Amino acid sequence: MRNFALTAIPCANHKMHLYLGAARVEVGTEVTDYRFFVRAIIRHSDLVTKEASFEYLHNEAERLLLEAMDELEVAFNNTSVRTDCNHIFLNFVPTVIMDPSKIEESVRSMVMRYGSRLWKLRVLQAELKINIRLTPTGKQIPIRLFLTNESGYYLDISLYKEVTDSRTGQVGPKDQQIMFQAYGDKQGPLHGMLINTPYVTKDLLQSKRFQAQSLGTTYVYDFPEMFRQALKKLWHSTQTYANLPKCPAPSELLTFTELVLDAQGQLVQMNRLPGGNEIGMVRMANDSAHTRISSGT
Repeated sequence: MRNFALTAIPCANHKMHLYLGAARVEVGTEVTDYRFFVRAIIRHSDLVTKEASFEYLHNEAERLLLEAMDELEVAFNNTSVRTDCNHIFLNFVPTVIMDPSKIEESVRSMVMRYGSRLWKLRVLQAELKINIRLTPTGKQIPIRLFLTNESGYYLDISLYKEVTDSRTGQVGPKDQQIMFQAYGDKQGPLHGMLINTPYVTKDLLQSKRFQAQSLGTTYVYDFPEMFRQALKKLWHSTQTYANLPKCPAPSELLTFTELVLDAQGQLVQMNRLPGGNEIGMVRMANDSAHTRISSGT
């Protein structure tokens, strides 16, 4: 959190620490990025069975999430600045015996259950640190689970394990550095980064997104992802209701190309970063993959 100047906020819950962070900016520059950071450490003896591990982790995580939201709600309504990209970090000290994919499923269902309240509190990022064993006698693996929902239409979950950076593995323990290594098939954005990589401050894109969402609308560059998620659901629902055999969806269900006016006033295709528009209007062309059901027998 070194990119932010932190102010401790009093908490009724002694297990939690709440901070109001103000992004560090150059002298004379107005601070526009304020966010809350919730931190909690869960201490318990190690669990020795998969059943006990799952039940404890699920129940304790849900209880702490509700308590974190309660603390955030009080702080949210008693601060003079507008916060965005609020962050929750839960550190589970006990070692549990379970498959990380089960943790991901449980966390996803939990977030979806409380999604509207989390969105109202502008909690767009969360992080869980858990020590796991795949078997009762297996090696302990420190796991990090990251959740992000910046647009409001897509919940991204990435799993990593903490490993010693091979470039520092031969030096003394005090000088060794720990990095994130993707766990599973998906290679998230933090793969290969050090665990002490600071949280980035809000960029121009997120500022524009927040402004649009504050007005009760959707930021124009978030529409492609919104349509992509709707199309993905359509693929799955069509196969279910039509009793069709499962067919994997194409890797690219939807592609968008932005159209802009050139110097002669003609529409041309342009590949540029979101938020590069210079007028209050954006035009896009898209190609989408749809399911097709034959009318024959």
